[in-house]
Amino acid sequence: MHPESINQNRDGIYIEYPHLRLSLHLREIIWVFIAQAGTPVVSLISVRLLTHLLLPSEYGTVAIVMSYILAALTITVVPMSGPGAIFFYEWVKKGRIREFYGTLLAIYGILGGLIVMGLGVFALLQRLANLPLISSVILCGALLLCAEIIKGPVITLANTATLRREYALLSLLDGWGKLLLVLLMVTLAGKGFQPVLTAYMLNSFIVASVGWNTLFNSSQGHVSSVPLPFFSGMLLYSLLKYSWPFCGIGLANWALSVSDRALLGAMVSAHDAGIYTASYQIASIIPMALYSFFGALIWPVIYQRYAWAPTQAVILIGKSFGYLLWLIVPFTLLAILGKHVLLGVFVGQGYETGSSIILWVAPAFALIGLNSITAMPFWLMDRSLMYLIITAGSAACNILLNLIFIPKVGFQAAAVSTFVAYLMLFVASIVIGRQAMKWTISPVHLYATAIGTVVGVVFFIVLGHAGSLMNMGLFFVAYFSSSIALLLMIDETSRLRVLNAFSRLSAWDKSLDPPH
Repeated sequence: MHPESINQNRDGIYIEYPHLRLSLHLREIIWVFIAQAGTPVVSLISVRLLTHLLLPSEYGTVAIVMSYILAALTITVVPMSGPGAIFFYEWVKKGRIREFYGTLLAIYGILGGLIVMGLGVFALLQRLANLPLISSVILCGALLLCAEIIKGPVITLANTATLRREYALLSLLDGWGKLLLVLLMVTLAGKGFQPVLTAYMLNSFIVASVGWNTLFNSSQGHVSSVPLPFFSGMLLYSLLKYSWPFCGIGLANWALSVSDRALLGAMVSAHDAGIYTASYQIASIIPMALYSFFGALIWPVIYQRYAWAPTQAVILIGKSFGYLLWLIVPFTLLAILGKHVLLGVFVGQGYETGSSIILWVAPAFALIGLNSITAMPFWLMDRSLMYLIITAGSAACNILLNLIFIPKVGFQAAAVSTFVAYLMLFVASIVIGRQAMKWTISPVHLYATAIGTVVGVVFFIVLGHAGSLMNMGLFFVAYFSSSIALLLMIDETSRLRVLNAFSRLSAWDKSLDPPH
C-alpha cells in the first residue's frame, strides 16, 4: 500500500482508498512523462542548433571528446547501475539512506577531485619541461568528465528512490539548462567546440549541486532518531565487491555504443565523424526517449516486485517486453521510412550524406531498448558475470568489424557493425537469460505489433514514398488504431483493462466532487 493513499477514519482504523492510490500512480506517470518527454525535444533542438553553429569537423570533435568521457563514465558510475539499486532498498529498510547517499557522494567526489589534481600535475609537468600548455580539447574534456562523474549518480538515484517529481525536474534541468548555456557561451565566446564543451561542464556541475542537495533533503524522513555517520566503509566494500562485473559490462557497453565514434576519430576525418554523429543522434533520439520513459517507470517496479514476490516479477518482465515491443516498433519504422525528412528538418546543411546511417542505427536502438528488459534476469538472478561475457563478445565483434571495414567503406561501416553487434547481444540475452528466468511474451502483443506494422507501412507507401511530416503522423494513426482494434477484438484481458480504466477514472473523478 502506498502511504499517501491511506487515511485514518473516526475509529482510528487506517483505510486505503483506491481512488487516492490511482491518483498517486497517475501523478507518478505524469512526472516521468514530463521528464522523458522533454528529453527528445531538447535533443532534437540541440542537434538542430549545434549542426547550424558548428561545422561537421567541429561537431565531430565534440562527439569524439564525449565518446571518451562516456567510456570513463561507464566504468565509474556502474556501482549505481546494478548492485547500487539493490543495496538502496536494503539501506532504506535499515533507515540509513542518508549514510547511503553520503557514501556515494564521497566516492564520486573523490574521483572528480583526482581528475582535477591529475590535470594540474600534468599542466605543471608540461610547464617544467617547457612544452606547450594543455590543449583546449584535453582541458575542456577533463573538466567535463569531472562534472559528469559527480553528476552521474544523482539522476539515477532520484529515479531509483521513486522521487518522480525530483527526477523529472533534474532531467529537465540537465537537458534545457545545457541548451541554454550553450546559447549563452556561444553568444559570449563565439562559435566553436570549446564554448560548447564549457557549457556542458557548467551545466553538469549545476545539476550535480542541485541534485545532491535534493537527495539529502528528501532523506530526512527516512533517517532514524539515532545520529548516523555520513560514510559507511561496509557499503563501500560491498559496492566494490559486487560492482566489478558491472565495470566490465560498462566498458563493453561503451565498446558497443560509443567506440564507433572513437574509432572514427582515429581512422577518418573529424568531418566524417561529425556527419555520422549527427545522423546517429537523430536515429536514436525517439527510440531512446521511449526506452528511457518506459525504463524509468518499470525498472524500479520490477526490482521491488522481485524483492517481495519473485513470480510476479517474472510475469512483469514478459508483459513489459511485449508492451515495449509494441511501442518501439512504430518509432523505429518511422525513423527508417522518414529518414530524409528527419535530416531535412533537424540538421543543418552539410550533414545530408548521413541518411544511410539511420537505416541501420534506428533498429539497433530498438534492440537496445528491448535488451533492457531481456537483461533483467541477469541482474535479478545474480548472473552479471554471464552478461559480461556475452556483452564483451558482442563488443569485440563490433570493434573487429569497425577495424576491418571502416578503412574500406567509411563511416557507413560503423552503422552496420553497430546493428550486427546489438543483434548478437539481443539474441544471446534472450536465449541465455530465459534459462535463468522463464519469462514469456504473450502472442497477443506479437499479433498487435505485426498487424500495426503491416497496416502502417502499406498506408505510408500509398501516401507516397517521399514522405512528409503529415504522412509520418498518419502512419502513427494507422499503426496504433489497427493494433488497438485487434487487441480489443481478440484479447479479453485488454477489453477488461480498458473498461476497468474507464470505471476507475470515473470513480476518481467523482471522488473529487465537493461533499454535499
